[in-house]
Amino acid sequence: MGRWRGLNNVRHFGRGEILGFEPLGFYAMSFHSWLCGYFPEKVNKELQIRPVGNGFIADFAEAIEVADYVRGAEGEPAIWLPWLVVRYDRGL
Repeated sequence: MGRWRGLNNVRHFGRGEILGFEPLGFYAMSFHSWLCGYFPEKVNKELQIRPVGNGFIADFAEAIEVADYVRGAEGEPAIWLPWLVVRYDRGL
C-alpha cells in the first residue's frame, strides 16, 4: 500500500464524474463492503474520517487509511483496497 501514498492525481478513463472511493474487500471470488461491519461509524470514531454526502470517501489517502483499518480490524478476511467509483454517461 505504501506505493500509493504518493499519488497526487487519480486518473480514470474518459470523461466520467469521480464520485469517490469505496473500500472493498475481495475474497473467494466475491466482494465485501466496509458497510457490512458498521465500519463508517468505527472509522469516524477512530480515524475521524467520514464518507461525504454520496456515501463515498472523497480523498484517496483517507480511503487507503480506511482500507488498512478494516483489514486490521474484525473485517472479512479479504484483500481490502480503495476502489475508485466513477459515473459515466450512457453514451460511452
